[in-house]
Amino acid sequence: MSDEVMNLDDAAHEAFPLVAIVIINHNYSEFVGQAIESALAQTYSRTEVYVIDDGSSDNSVEVISSYSERVHVCVQQNQGVVKTRNEAISLAKDADYLVQLDADDYLDKYFVEKMVSCALKENADLVYCQVHYFGRVEFDSKYPEYDLEKLKHENYMGAYSLLRIAFIVEHNLEYDEYLGHLGYEDWDFALGACLSGAVAARVDEPLYFYRKHTEASSRNDAQENDLSKILLVRHHIWQKYNHSYPAEFCYFSAEIDILYGMIAQLEAYEIDKGKYAEVKGQLEQMQNSKRWRYSSMVLDWLHQLRSIFKRKS
Repeated sequence: MSDEVMNLDDAAHEAFPLVAIVIINHNYSEFVGQAIESALAQTYSRTEVYVIDDGSSDNSVEVISSYSERVHVCVQQNQGVVKTRNEAISLAKDADYLVQLDADDYLDKYFVEKMVSCALKENADLVYCQVHYFGRVEFDSKYPEYDLEKLKHENYMGAYSLLRIAFIVEHNLEYDEYLGHLGYEDWDFALGACLSGAVAARVDEPLYFYRKHTEASSRNDAQENDLSKILLVRHHIWQKYNHSYPAEFCYFSAEIDILYGMIAQLEAYEIDKGKYAEVKGQLEQMQNSKRWRYSSMVLDWLHQLRSIFKRKS
């Protein structure tokens, strides 16, 4: 361990910030035990562990209840992940920091210790780290140092980030329920926090273990493959923040970036120049039109491009 990591034996237990670890579970009875064990195994001892079961239909509640002497168990009817993340904030209201752990993932034993150490050193309101992805694929993330411009175009601060509760309360931050059926609520939350002035910092180590399911069955795996949802999310974020932060979002055109990516695919498929020119012309027309900002139109263009792919596949 580095010298920068705090030694909890050097001060009274109560002198260190209280960290609430909230595990969110829905039908992950196979994995939730590992998530709980990783939370309980943290080297940073001033933690409170909560497990929210969001209306599971498997035997998750039975598994979670076996830990009831060591964790706080909350069982609710299915509300969806976004409402449950807001419930996590409520549960953590008496803590100094909040960490959310999805039940199919788990934490390195030094996660909280190193994240809190970074938060205190940098006076940060939000701390994120590198992620080790495992399962269907296995690799470590290479997330960049914090930069607002990059954050507007890339989701590199997950829901696992360490959040300072006082900042969340002061700025009335919450997860956007509109995104409940789309995903990326963690990205929107991080953007809202940083636009509100949050100090963000990075721990450049893979301390969070993120499971990539073999059959791409998780919510996050599914959303990665749905471009229409990505476009709707980006459009919603543009609408949400552009009025209050016009300077920051005056050239927020990630929708166009994605569609130009589809052009690159068309080139890779060696589609004839006439068809390529047709698609390029459509995109240029879309980019120059005021109406492109409306999500319905974005999706219309996307469907047109998809139809071209289908005809050529």
